[in-house]
Amino acid sequence: MDVRDNNSIRQAIEETASAFGGLDIIVNNAGILGTSKIEDMQRDGEWNRVLDVNLSGTFFASQAALPYLKKSSAGRIINISSVTGRNGGFEGSMSYAASKGGVIAITRGMARHLAPYKITVNAVCPAATETDILKGYTPQQVENQCKNILLYRLGKPEEIAGAACYLASDEAAFVTGLMLDINGGAYFGVT
Repeated sequence: MDVRDNNSIRQAIEETASAFGGLDIIVNNAGILGTSKIEDMQRDGEWNRVLDVNLSGTFFASQAALPYLKKSSAGRIINISSVTGRNGGFEGSMSYAASKGGVIAITRGMARHLAPYKITVNAVCPAATETDILKGYTPQQVENQCKNILLYRLGKPEEIAGAACYLASDEAAFVTGLMLDINGGAYFGVT
């Protein structure tokens, strides 16, 4: 699925719902990183590309899932945001920070507006995690990320997945509008 293309999103949602006889949960996990400094940012370049994937993709995938989630007895929308969406990020991450801050805003807004349908909407806000998004980082850049985390290490994908699994579970049926920080203490801004 290409989250920049509403037809691709709708087709993937419809195929999934058809294959499984409905849809109870959507996890919006697509994300790309931006690296341009504020002075170098171009609207038609990185800015639009990052916001299109990270923010618009999250919104429109959730929108496409709504007809199915409204029919579910336990509809869940789980968005993957970032600690960067909370703290504004570091130099060169303005587009990423803006997109992930936007994910936090739509998570809260959707939680409010979809509550009458008994759909919970939450977000996981990880710090730097051992995923493909960091493949282009130098060892020094990874080290710098770890310096901003109290536990002084990167997160593991399974730690983030565990948080998402909790939010998808029956145990989280009374949790909505939550930003769950899974970031080793990075939210404290340790530098």
